[in-house]
Amino acid sequence: MVDIEHLCCMVHARAKFKYALEQGNDKDATFILELISELYRLERGYEENNCPPIR
Repeated sequence: MVDIEHLCCMVHARAKFKYALEQGNDKDATFILELISELYRLERGYEENNCPPIR
């Protein structure tokens, strides 16, 4: 199983950082959660404006 690459969706990745924040690692977790929120905000804007995907 050496050639298998593990992938994770942003929701699951965000959950890990949210858990880290709850455990007291707030500096790094807060920064990453802010970045993920910005990605979600951008995605919403693209969907609302019917922007086509980049190919």
